[in-house]
Amino acid sequence: MNEIERIRVNRCFGSNCPQNLEQQKQKEQKIKEVLTDAVRRKRANREIDALLKQFRGKRIIDLLRVIKLRIPNSLTVALERVERKQYKIGSKDAIFLAEFKASLDKAE
Repeated sequence: MNEIERIRVNRCFGSNCPQNLEQQKQKEQKIKEVLTDAVRRKRANREIDALLKQFRGKRIIDLLRVIKLRIPNSLTVALERVERKQYKIGSKDAIFLAEFKASLDKAE
């Protein structure tokens, strides 16, 4: 017997082996969603930064209406960035932000 017999080896050890294909597909889908979300966020941050360069001296909160009209996909990222720095905004800006969010909720 000069030919080597091919033997299938089970490469699953412990709990690392998915029991069915459905579980493995769900994990792959979850990873795909996380990666696409990361790419979307990165693109949105680049677009927001480009707008901030275009409108020098303006803050993100001042550009929310422009972002809503030009790049609506980036609006959630812009709102998150404004909320992160909410301690720096004044009372008028806080009121504007609350009204802007309420208008978005009404539009949906």
